[in-house]
Amino acid sequence: MPGDAADWLRAWDSQGFHRTGTEADLAGAAWLVGEAVALGATVVGKPFALDRVDPVDTCLKLDGSRIDAVPVFDAPPTGPDDISGTLGPAGSDAAIGVAELSPHAVYSGEYRALRREAAHRAVVIVCQGAHPGMGLLNAEQFRTPYGRK
Repeated sequence: MPGDAADWLRAWDSQGFHRTGTEADLAGAAWLVGEAVALGATVVGKPFALDRVDPVDTCLKLDGSRIDAVPVFDAPPTGPDDISGTLGPAGSDAAIGVAELSPHAVYSGEYRALRREAAHRAVVIVCQGAHPGMGLLNAEQFRTPYGRK
């Protein structure tokens, strides 16, 4: 068993990207079982079915620049072709609407209205998080995606 928390975290991190349902996630689960058993615990597994979306390449391209992004997982996939067009504020007549929202906005009526009423071909959400970086939005409507008619 690792000697301290830093060793334990390094061992965990060395297993790879632990996204739910990936090989690293399954390996991590087996490793955690071993750690728990080594501490004297009895471990019981409970398998379950899982739907997961694996985005291949998500980005916004502007005048030759590329901004990596993460899709909204409760929207239908765009398919293999890019979506192109003018950018404009959400609710405008631009092909691609842009909204600046907090990652917590998924729980607001404003966000639900934006998703339900936007007539854009795509919507780009710029997250206003507490710290720089990507802000992931929960997929509250994963089983009934927005944008599907």
